[in-house]
Amino acid sequence: MPLRTPLVLSLFSLSISRIIGQQSAPLRVPPVVRTIVASSGSEIRDGTGTNIKVWAPHSILIKEATREIYWSSNLGDAIRRLSTASDPAESFTVAGKPGERSVIDGVGEDARFTFPEGMTWTGADQTAFYVCQPFVHNIKRVNILTRNVTNFIFNGMMGFVDGSSGVAQTAFPQQIILDPLHSSILYLVSFFQVRKIDLNTQQVTSVVKGKPNFAGSPVFGAESGVFKIPDTIYATEFDQSLQRSRLLKINVAAVDDVQVISGGANGGLDGTLSNARFWGLHALISLSTSPGGILYAVDSDNNAIRQIDLTNDEVTTLIGNISL
Repeated sequence: MPLRTPLVLSLFSLSISRIIGQQSAPLRVPPVVRTIVASSGSEIRDGTGTNIKVWAPHSILIKEATREIYWSSNLGDAIRRLSTASDPAESFTVAGKPGERSVIDGVGEDARFTFPEGMTWTGADQTAFYVCQPFVHNIKRVNILTRNVTNFIFNGMMGFVDGSSGVAQTAFPQQIILDPLHSSILYLVSFFQVRKIDLNTQQVTSVVKGKPNFAGSPVFGAESGVFKIPDTIYATEFDQSLQRSRLLKINVAAVDDVQVISGGANGGLDGTLSNARFWGLHALISLSTSPGGILYAVDSDNNAIRQIDLTNDEVTTLIGNISL
């Protein structure tokens, strides 16, 4: 499998541009890419500047007020923080202990994670976030002020059960997002499902009910990207067994209303949504919550960042030089 760390770090740079005020219009000139932290090998080390060691970063969150980046270290089984307010940047392990994989609630290094992936803030105050653990079928809540890690909603049993907290089950949860317009609603993407979580009632319901081996079910990739605007979720699908990468549009006001709007067989073509091809769609970000905005996607196996302009249905390669 191709090494995806450089692409995630490229996404770090795109996200940093968000902090300094990039507008939500399509980029018409080549963007400037700056490497904030880069390292090779399988080592994790906190420190400053070039002394920082990063191993398999997965998802990121930005705390704009303090110019901090939080990320899940997938193979390192930890949650880490990078402060970009200082020069050089400084890193710190918020929770978990690299090299000790388990599922344990606790504070700071007493907590344990297993392949943490997708993350989202719990609210606008950005004092805590949720993080998915797909291979142990649960979600943790991490308070960044106290560094306390606690279980959230799911009981840790693999399954497709809707219901209340402690009863509901999930299978391989990968990405989670807080609804930008309804702060009490979360959406969770797993391999075959999209779930809605109501924080007020602590109820879990299915938006997409697909199950393994169910004909027609979307197969969201192991690192699916997801982004929501009013009543629509855009999600990436990367199915290695079928050799396809697609961009999906999901109507959250209905059930099993999934539309393929771009992609198909693996490739690297730019052009209209119907003609464009991808190879390893993963993370999605956007600088707007308005319909018909701009999406940016990590196209991992093409070693590229792609721009998806929903205002004119055009896909262009923003960073990278795709050669097939």
